[in-house]
Amino acid sequence: MIEKFLNYLQYEQNRSPLTVAAYAEDLRAFEQFFKNLDGQLSWQNVDTDVIRDWMESMVDKGNSATSVHRRLSALRSFYRFALAHQLVERDPAHQVECPKEKKALPQFMREDEMDRLLDDIEWGAGYQGVLDRTIIMTFYQTGIRLSELIGLTDAAIDLPNR
Repeated sequence: MIEKFLNYLQYEQNRSPLTVAAYAEDLRAFEQFFKNLDGQLSWQNVDTDVIRDWMESMVDKGNSATSVHRRLSALRSFYRFALAHQLVERDPAHQVECPKEKKALPQFMREDEMDRLLDDIEWGAGYQGVLDRTIIMTFYQTGIRLSELIGLTDAAIDLPNR
């Protein structure tokens, strides 16, 4: 079944060789995992608990949530293919949720770093230098988001009321 799926990815979906190789590795790792759990398990009778156990084992081995998500994505694709080609009767992977990915905290500049940026760097006397410094100062003094700054118009600025 894995070989049929890999041929489908390679020849019908025209996926890159690296993608096909990564999917092959992920599916074979999962197959080895469930066969080590119980020799009676097969692609047809694996359930969501087995998939969750596999994900938990990957996290326990130090894999990041992003890596686990990618491997689960490969498994989901495989089961969608197998279901569509009547190689299995059900898809246990579609009900499994991915682990939460950690979001990086925003980076902040300390006041002394900002002072150095605004005071010690030569921005240039021309238009581009003034524009660059104005953009940096606007970010710093207002806390505006990039998308808000890009959409900013002259009419939106109320100088008398700051």
